[in-house]
Amino acid sequence: MGRDAVLLTPLRSVAGVKLSRGRIIGLAAATLAIAACIYRILTFAPQELDDPNTFRPLVVAFFSKFLSGYPNPVSAAIVWRKCCLLLLLLPIAIAALNCWQPTGLKSRALSKITKLLCSRPVFLAAIFLPILVTRAPALLLGELNPDESQFIASAQKLFKDPVFFRSVDTGTVGPGDIYPLMLPGLFHQTPDYASSRLIGLFILCLSLWALYSAFSVIATDRIARFAILPLSGIFAVLHYGELQQYNSEVPSLLILSLAIYMALRFIANSLPARLAFAILGLLSGLSFFAKMQSLPLLLAVGAVSFGYSLATKRSNQLVPLFGLFAAGAALPFVLVAASCLATGVWGDFWTSYIDGNRAYVGQTGGVGQPGAVFISFLLLTDEARYFSFTFIALLGAYLLRTSRTLRGLKRGDTMFLSLAIGGAAVFAILTFLYNANGVDKYIYLVLFGIIVAPIYFALRFLQSHFQLDRLGWLGVLASLLMVSSACAIYVANNHFPHYVMLLFIPVGLGMANLLFLNYPDRILVRPGERLPSLRPPVHAFWSPAFLLVFLALNLATQTFLLPDINYYRDCFRAARTIPSPEGDFIRSVTQPGDPIVIWGWNAALYIASRRLPATRDTNMRNFFRSSPQINAYYRRRFIRDAQRNPPILFVDSAVPKMLMNDNNRFEMVPEVKQFVESQYTLIKTDADGRRYYLRTAGPGARPYRSQ
Repeated sequence: MGRDAVLLTPLRSVAGVKLSRGRIIGLAAATLAIAACIYRILTFAPQELDDPNTFRPLVVAFFSKFLSGYPNPVSAAIVWRKCCLLLLLLPIAIAALNCWQPTGLKSRALSKITKLLCSRPVFLAAIFLPILVTRAPALLLGELNPDESQFIASAQKLFKDPVFFRSVDTGTVGPGDIYPLMLPGLFHQTPDYASSRLIGLFILCLSLWALYSAFSVIATDRIARFAILPLSGIFAVLHYGELQQYNSEVPSLLILSLAIYMALRFIANSLPARLAFAILGLLSGLSFFAKMQSLPLLLAVGAVSFGYSLATKRSNQLVPLFGLFAAGAALPFVLVAASCLATGVWGDFWTSYIDGNRAYVGQTGGVGQPGAVFISFLLLTDEARYFSFTFIALLGAYLLRTSRTLRGLKRGDTMFLSLAIGGAAVFAILTFLYNANGVDKYIYLVLFGIIVAPIYFALRFLQSHFQLDRLGWLGVLASLLMVSSACAIYVANNHFPHYVMLLFIPVGLGMANLLFLNYPDRILVRPGERLPSLRPPVHAFWSPAFLLVFLALNLATQTFLLPDINYYRDCFRAARTIPSPEGDFIRSVTQPGDPIVIWGWNAALYIASRRLPATRDTNMRNFFRSSPQINAYYRRRFIRDAQRNPPILFVDSAVPKMLMNDNNRFEMVPEVKQFVESQYTLIKTDADGRRYYLRTAGPGARPYRSQ
C-alpha cells in the first residue's frame, strides 16, 4: 500500500459511505470553491441600495427592450400571458413524450432529437422555465411586503458587519433566511428587490429538483415526472403579493425538500441509515436557524424515518440512529453558539431569537383568536384554496377508483372508511343546503380531513404488510406533513398569508402518492420485495384515465390561477424608476455611507434612500411588547447601538397609515425621546406626518441649510 493510499484510507469511509479518490478530490475542490465565494462576498464593497450597480436595472433594460416592440403595455401583456400559457403545457408534453416515446424510428437524427428531449436536463429546464417566465415581470415591482425591505436592508448591512446578531435583528427570522440575499455580491451586484425575488425563484427550482429526485427513488422516472407537475405548476402561477416575494418560508422549503429526498432514499434502502439520520438531523438544525416555524415539518420527516426503522425490525439501531440525528441537529447550534460567544452577542441571540420567538407565539394574531377563522385563513388566497381543492378532488377520484376493492381491505379499515366517507358526505350536503356563506362551509370538512387522515394511516400501520410498503410510508409522510404544516401555522397565532407556503409541498406530496398508487407496476422494488396485497389490480382503462384526470385538474388549476392581463400590464408599467420623494429628501440631507434610523416598520425608506440602518432595529414592534423585560432589553440595545454608530438622520415614520405603527411614536419611549431631543433638530414634517430629525450635536453632527 503506497503512502497516498495510507493517508486517504481514513477518509474513504464517512458514516458508512465509501469515498473514492475522485470523490475526495471533488469534495476538496467544492470546499475551496465555497471558501472562495465566502471570501468574495465578505470583501465585496456594496454600492448604494437600488443603485445602477444592482440587478433591477438589468431587468428594466430587458423589459424595456421587450416593450419597445409593442404599442402599449396592454398589447405586450397579452403576448406575454399567451407565452406563459404555452409554457405551462411544456413540462406535460415533455413528460408525455418520455412516457410514450416512439420506438423503432428510422431516422437517426429524429431518434437523437427524441432522446435529447426525453433527457432529465431538458425536463428540468421544462419545469424551471415556466416559473422563471411567468414570474419574471414581478421583478419590476417595488415593495410587496414590509418584511421584504427589512430582509434586503439587513443583507446590505451584513456586508459591513457579517456577525448576524450584532449587525441585524430580523425578529423571528434567522440568519439562514438573510445570508442567501448576499449572493449577488459574488457578481459585484448589490441586493435589491429584483435580486431577492430571483434568488427565491432559484431556491424554489432547487426544491423541485430535490423532490423530483425523491420521486425517482420511489418510482420509475416516467411516472415521477408526472408526479412533480402539480408543484412545479403552482410555483409558476403564484401571484399573490406575499407569495411571490422572497418570504421567510422559501429557504425552509428547500430544507424540507432535501429532508424528504433523504428520507425516501433511506426508505428505498439506497442510502445508509447512519448517513441518512445524520443529514436529517443537520437539516432539522438548519431549519431552526432559517425559520423556526418550519421545524415541526422537519421533525415529522424524522419521525417517519424512525417509524420505518422500527417497522422494519431495526429497533436495535434506534439508539445509535437517534444519536446521529441529535449530533447532526446539534452541529448548527454549536456553530452559532461558538460564533455568538466569540463575538460577545450570546445574550442578544438568546433574547432576540429564542425569547423573541417564544413571545411571538404567545401573542394574539391580527385577525382574532384561532379557531374556525384559522381554516378560513388557510383558504384565504386563491393559490392555497384551489391547490387544496385539487388534492381533495383527486382523493375523491382515487376513492372512486378503488371503491370495488374495499373487500380486499381488512374489516376494520372497510368499516372506518365507509362510516367516515358516509358521515362526511351527509354533513357536506347538509352544510351546503343550510345557506352557508363564504368559505365557512368548508371549515368542518377540512378539519375532518385533517383528523381522519392520520387515524386511517394509523390503522394501516397495524397491518403487517405495511412494513415494506413504500407508498404507504409516502402516504404517512404526506399526511403527517400536512398536519405538521397546519400546526406550525396555527401555533404562530399570527395570520400572515405567506405562512401558507408551508402547505404546498405537503399537499403536492399527497398528490404524488395518489398517482403512484395507481401505477404499482411503476414502483421500484428491491429483490424479494412484494407490493402490498391491498393495492387494487391495474386495469388497462383505470390507470391512464386517472392520469388524465390528474393532469386535467392540475392544468385547469394552473390556468385559472395564471395572472390576468391587468397584472402583467401593471408590472410592465413599473419598468421605470420607482419614485420616492421621501428617499430623495433623505439623500439630499445625508451623504453616501451615512447611517440613519427609520423609526417604525418602514424599511422601504432604507432602500429608497440608499442608506444603511444605524441600529439592528428595522421594526420597532419589539419596543412595545406586553413583557416589561423584553421592552427594556430592546430599548437599552437601541440606545447602545445608536451611541456606537450615531445615525446622521432620525426619521419618525410611525404614522397612522403605516402598518402596525399607530400611536407608536418615539416619544412613547423615554430613553429614545431624550436621545433624539438632546442631539437632533427637526428639519421637516411631510404631508403624511413623517418627521425628519438631523443630528446637530455630538459625533457626526452637521449643520442644516434649508433648501
